[in-house]
Amino acid sequence: MQLFKWTALAAGISFLICIGWLTRFTEAAAQLPDTLASLTVALWPEYDRPEVLVIYQGELKPETPLPAVVSIEMPASVQQMHAVAYLDENTNTLINLDEFRLEATSQGKRLIVTTPARRFHAEYYADDLLTREGSTRTIHFVFTAPATIENFRFELQQPFGAVDFVSEPMPVSIEKRGDDLFYAQYPVETLTIGVSRSLRVSYRRTTDRLSFEVMRTASGSASNPPGSSAANTGLPPEWGVALAGAFLMGAGLGYLIRAQIHKEHPRNVRRAASPGRGVAANYCYQCGAHLYPEALYCHACGAPRRGSAFVEPSN
Repeated sequence: MQLFKWTALAAGISFLICIGWLTRFTEAAAQLPDTLASLTVALWPEYDRPEVLVIYQGELKPETPLPAVVSIEMPASVQQMHAVAYLDENTNTLINLDEFRLEATSQGKRLIVTTPARRFHAEYYADDLLTREGSTRTIHFVFTAPATIENFRFELQQPFGAVDFVSEPMPVSIEKRGDDLFYAQYPVETLTIGVSRSLRVSYRRTTDRLSFEVMRTASGSASNPPGSSAANTGLPPEWGVALAGAFLMGAGLGYLIRAQIHKEHPRNVRRAASPGRGVAANYCYQCGAHLYPEALYCHACGAPRRGSAFVEPSN
């Protein structure tokens, strides 16, 4: 009996040792790449929160073995990540990664994530990055390369109402995207491991309204934009009133006819889907980025969210 117990104990210890070696082998299989093909660090101040949304969009070199471990240095003030994901190139959609580590280092924090794909995405909110002095806002962001990056650049989204925009370095271009916001693009350069780059920005803003709130308000009034009344169609105002009255009468008559048909032939009328039966359009149709729940535009490419946010399921 004693021999059996000792044999079982030895077998258990051997199993734990094998598990430990297997874990080490699995971690070793996902190697930290020596070089990244590209990395864009985007700063979105006062977008949907009063602080700054920091976004990392990276791409591994084609020859990098997968899965690969990606490490990114971050400020010590980062408490949690808002999103960590990889791009599924087969479906062109971002897939959330639940397994990642945010470790403290002697110089700040380090995000360590294992990605099964070449393109990865990470973002967090920095509550101490934006400084306010009256109507003047300033940002000072520092990035240190975790590996050699062949194509590195900064990008900055200018909030609605921002004026007197100044930055160091100077942007090489400023473009307006589909969300009606301006994006400053900075020079693309190659960074070697350990090299740091900083971006200093200042601008003035006389309102604290978030860019997302302004976009949502503008979208809500888009169905009835200024200057779209009947008086601007070249028709007299009386014609506009008459047409509106005719439309309402036709709509009411159509409703009565449909109600009568439904009463007489209830099986011939298809029941409309309830509001909760639809499938939410959670991804951008243009670039595949995961959309925020209330976003009206894609935060990655600026494409407007599709008007058909819900799709009726088939019977």
